[in-house]
Amino acid sequence: MLYSQLSFDQAKEILLNIQNPKQLPENELLEAEITIIDNNQLSAIITCDTLVKESLELTILRGDVVADFYQSEEFDDGNGNGVWDMGEDFDDENNDGMYNDKQLISRLTSDIAFYNQSSSLRAERNVVIKNLQTSDRLSFLNPRQSEITWHRKYGTIASDKSFILEGEDGSCMSGNAFESNVDLTNVKVTGVAGGNYCK
Repeated sequence: MLYSQLSFDQAKEILLNIQNPKQLPENELLEAEITIIDNNQLSAIITCDTLVKESLELTILRGDVVADFYQSEEFDDGNGNGVWDMGEDFDDENNDGMYNDKQLISRLTSDIAFYNQSSSLRAERNVVIKNLQTSDRLSFLNPRQSEITWHRKYGTIASDKSFILEGEDGSCMSGNAFESNVDLTNVKVTGVAGGNYCK
């Protein structure tokens, strides 16, 4: 039998980490996926090459980060199982008579992101977001310095970095900061003083 010897300080650190539930050992997953459901609706599916869980609050996503944002029809969860079942009432937003729980509306891509389970996703480097129904596309003047924060509670995205928003009709809008819903249909530009970055 082999026994490893620990110093008093090493043993104390191990015991303190066990007693402190805010600290987790670092965990790493490859080809990870996070599914986010809010109020019985699919909100987002986030995938990446590598997921590193550093604490109960912070998760780091690295390599080919893709956040797909969804719009789901609301429903009355009569049996409380969190999913729509045949016979449960739903708000037929697209008037097709069928419950739609996975209407993909936009996609955000980046090199790295930081996910906080209780509040937000902050995507950084080479960030692009595209409305998949209209092909409107938001990118940044300096892709290496780009950053967008998704505020989960409000369903909005925001950035204080210089951006370019190109519409499928050839229109272009730019500015130094913005706030918008995730499908880019309600963009509020702030810090317009920087000028027009459209070509």
